This record gives sequence, C-alpha cells and structure tokens, in this order.
Amino acid sequence: MRVYVDGSALTRYLDDVRGSAQFRAWAQPLEADLLVSVVSRAEVRVATLHTTSAQRVRARDDLDRIEVLRLSDQALGWATNVTGVLSPFAAVHLGMAMTHRDVRAVATYHGRLARLAALHGLQVVSPGLPDGWWEQHSAPTRPRVPVPVGGAEPTRPG
Repeated sequence: MRVYVDGSALTRYLDDVRGSAQFRAWAQPLEADLLVSVVSRAEVRVATLHTTSAQRVRARDDLDRIEVLRLSDQALGWATNVTGVLSPFAAVHLGMAMTHRDVRAVATYHGRLARLAALHGLQVVSPGLPDGWWEQHSAPTRPRVPVPVGGAEPTRPG
C-alpha cells in the first residue's frame, strides 16, 4: 500500500511542528511506500523560510528520501471537482491521492481534506491524532462533484 503525504503532514518532519515526533516515528520506516508531489515539497519549503540553515538542510535531506509524483492531468482534473470544498492545494493533494493506482491512504492534518479523503474511500493517517479526528475538527461538508455535460463522473483507477 502506498501513502500519499500532503504538505500538512510532510511539514511534520520539521522539529518545531506539533506532532513531529509521532509523525517521524510512523513515517521513517515507511519512506519507501510514501509519495509526495511538488506541491507537498513546496509547502515544506515555505514552512522552512524562517528556520535555521541546518533545519532547511535536514528538511531537504528528509524530502530527498521520498518519491515525488508528477502532477498528472488526471489528478488536476479530479482536483477541479472539489475546489468548491477545498483550497486549490488541498484539492490537488486529493486529486493526486485519488488518481494514483497504488495509493490507498493519505497522510494529512488538514481537516476538510481528511474528511473528503475518507468519504472517497481512502484511509486517513495522522500520527499523533485519534482515528476520526476530522469528524470533530471540520464542519460537515458534502463533496461537490459536478459531472461535466456528456462526461463521466471521476473514478479511481484500478
């Protein structure tokens, strides 16, 4: 099983972020099964802007051990179906997870993204938080998945 890691989870590699120890303990043995996107990596880079150079080097070293996925047309297309509920970056993260054939889980600390991922059948992993935490965290939402005229509803591959 591959796990897609969004920016909110990937920043847990930084020492001064709440939940860092729990995330590292979970992620380090699984790094070969983790997947990120250039969006995830960009979010970590932004988070390190006000850190020391040693912390930036460590973050880069951590990131270099995790496979980076290219943004696919399918993922971006899928993301457009949830932009009414999620921010653009969160929508891209969900699109990346939903369209990769080997991804069965998403690591996130983003409440709405966690809720939608679970609604669409992905396992949600948030080390340090209780199972189902997103149910109490974010207001109930219904995914808005418009079907283009003459088009089919987006589906998961595989």
